[in-house]
Amino acid sequence: MVKQSDSRDQLTASVGQEPADADADKRPLEHDEQIPLALGPLAPLVDFMARARFSVRTKLLAGFLVVAFLLLGMAIIGGVFINGMSRQIEEITLIQEKTNHANNLEFLANQQMLALAGQFIQPVLTTSSLERETALFQGWFSAELDAIESISRPEEEELLRAIRESDAQFAVTSRSLTSLLEAGDIDEARAQYISQVASRTSAPDPPPGFALESSIQKLKLDAARQMTEATVAFDSESRVLKTLVWSFSGFSLGLALLLGFVMSSAFIRPVRLINAALARIADGDFAQRVNVPNRDEFGDLSQNVNKMSEQLSDLYEQLRSELAERERAEATLSARTAELAATNQELEAFSYSVSHDLRAPLRGIDGFSQALMNEYSDVLDEQALHYLQRVRTGSERMGQLIDDLLALSQVTRGEMRRENVDLSDLARTIVTGLQERDSQRQVEFVIQEGVVLNGDTRLLRVALENLRGNAWKYTGKHQKARIEFGSTEDDGKRTCFVRDDGSGFDMAYADRLFGAFQRLHDASEFEGSGIGLATVQRIINRHGGQIWAESAPEQGATFYFTLH
Repeated sequence: MVKQSDSRDQLTASVGQEPADADADKRPLEHDEQIPLALGPLAPLVDFMARARFSVRTKLLAGFLVVAFLLLGMAIIGGVFINGMSRQIEEITLIQEKTNHANNLEFLANQQMLALAGQFIQPVLTTSSLERETALFQGWFSAELDAIESISRPEEEELLRAIRESDAQFAVTSRSLTSLLEAGDIDEARAQYISQVASRTSAPDPPPGFALESSIQKLKLDAARQMTEATVAFDSESRVLKTLVWSFSGFSLGLALLLGFVMSSAFIRPVRLINAALARIADGDFAQRVNVPNRDEFGDLSQNVNKMSEQLSDLYEQLRSELAERERAEATLSARTAELAATNQELEAFSYSVSHDLRAPLRGIDGFSQALMNEYSDVLDEQALHYLQRVRTGSERMGQLIDDLLALSQVTRGEMRRENVDLSDLARTIVTGLQERDSQRQVEFVIQEGVVLNGDTRLLRVALENLRGNAWKYTGKHQKARIEFGSTEDDGKRTCFVRDDGSGFDMAYADRLFGAFQRLHDASEFEGSGIGLATVQRIINRHGGQIWAESAPEQGATFYFTLH
């Protein structure tokens, strides 16, 4: 009863009382009311994102794709500009290479002129050596000019052709002067050279050497101009690229932040609303409902929360009803328990009365009957003595019935103390007592070893004594008898049995077998009060088991029982 009372108190504390906020506002939790967000003009975008009929995964994937496309667009635009800048860098590199070759051309032309001029000032080379040196410089000059032509623009072809022609004319002039020097006419050669130098600025057409120098200077000036133009273009494209990259990066970052803010707001609001609703439901307010605009998993979740709240509300009312019914049942049970306690007290009083008040008259009847038989046996005839003997026998039987009734009533009272009981050992003890009672009988006892069950030792001893006593009694008319105790096991369940080869009984009357004062044989045939098997059944029932019998007339009987 203590455990039931504790459980009832806990149940009452959880569902038997009104929720703390039972009078609170029961309106659904609205997204604009309960969670104000300073979204301003972005609120329609948030609602649009929330109301879109797509899953959360699809929405997140769409956001990721937008950001990915932005990054891809920025990469493409950057790649285009970087490619253009790379071309500019290549052009600048070619112009620089052209400038270097032009400088080399100028150096080689000057070296040829200096070598030729030096011969007039202080001849140091032979004519053949001068020719070889001049040929070497001209070879280098031609190689440099070929390199320039391979990287020059189409509009520079005329200038390069003029340089090549001037170089050819200079070569002719150089050979002419070399021929004069070879002939020893140094003065004539010097005069021609001085004439060419003097006519450098006065003649409309400069000499070959100076024409070549002029063409080379023009080539260098064109290269410098091209370098300036390419550098300016490169700087311009670099500034455009930087501006575009920064602008596009800022735009992409702003759009990504805006998209992230809109999506997170569309997802966080329902989470907060559902969390608030669950918190109120956890506090016992099952009337709360949550309403979110989302048409995705969060919308489904809010609907499930509302369904759960409705079910919890119905369950709460059902539990309150069941609790009230349980309290009424417990009140009825308490009343019946009190009645049962009063009945037990009356039974105890009755048992006391039977044990003391009825035994005294029976002892008086038996005593006076014995006195009459002893003192007046010579006066009373044989018929009177027979009557007195029957009176004594009846009083003795009445006393035995009283003892059996008291034993039967005690079986259903008292606390059980369960433990492992060796029924084989109890059976041997009982057999020893039976053999000492009548040592003349020839009875074979078979006892299976190791039959151990969990139960109350005192009650199981009473049950085995009654079953063994029955087998001893109903084999009394046989010259030789066999009484067996053992057990069988089926699916892990132990079934014990007591078997004899006595008079047995008709199974048609088996339903009367375990009733109090019910006998299947005449009292004159077998003694007894008809209480023993009723006592055994009550003991087995108290152990949560079953008992049944199988028999046939003059073929013995077997009593089976199980314990729980």
